[in-house]
Amino acid sequence: MKKSKTSKLAFALALAQAEITSAELTKENTFTKSKYADLASVWDAVREPLTRNGLAVSQIFETLQDGNVLLRTVLLHTSGERLSSTLPLLGVKDHHSLGSASTYARRYALAAITGCAPGEWDDDANAAQESITKSPARTSRSSRSLPRTKKRSTTPPPRLSALEILEKVPEADEWLSNKEVDPGDPPLPVCERIVSLGVEGLKKTIEDDRKKAEKAAKKEKAEKIVAEADRVEPIKEEAKQ
Repeated sequence: MKKSKTSKLAFALALAQAEITSAELTKENTFTKSKYADLASVWDAVREPLTRNGLAVSQIFETLQDGNVLLRTVLLHTSGERLSSTLPLLGVKDHHSLGSASTYARRYALAAITGCAPGEWDDDANAAQESITKSPARTSRSSRSLPRTKKRSTTPPPRLSALEILEKVPEADEWLSNKEVDPGDPPLPVCERIVSLGVEGLKKTIEDDRKKAEKAAKKEKAEKIVAEADRVEPIKEEAKQ
């Protein structure tokens, strides 16, 4: 995080944070079934307090020489003081995946730099917690006295395996995005499901979901046509003279 002389900014931010309320949990993750505050909800919580205290936030993309993309979030004060931070965007392969990754990054970066948090922080980032290695179980004195060679697992972790599968199924990016899941950083339960499906299973699931969506859209269209027809009054025949 880069900073300049920020005495005025710090004072204004302190006043703004006294007014900032928790972001409302407006969305639900269809995989983890947990509610979370989306980007719009975080903005709704911080916009007016920031504005009243002469603060503004700007978020821009920066492309590095190696092709990686960063999100730079800048907190600005009317005095000219500023505070900024950068966050790498993971899993960016094209503009579509950039849009998905940036939505997540902008949400977390905005909440972090303003000090805003949902009432109960969502489980959208449960993968970070799941990746923490659990402490090994205690062993008896006799077993500790005997040196053992620890076997290395040849099975790749779910996240790595899932990302490898997603690389082979390009249409999965849009499928995951429609379910409010970041294709570049899916949570652990999603990774486990993708691994269990495999490449062909994932393709079939996506195709099945597509057919269900098309069927639902046709049904909705037909219902609208029927509803419109019911509202049309029959043409009355003119009485013969």
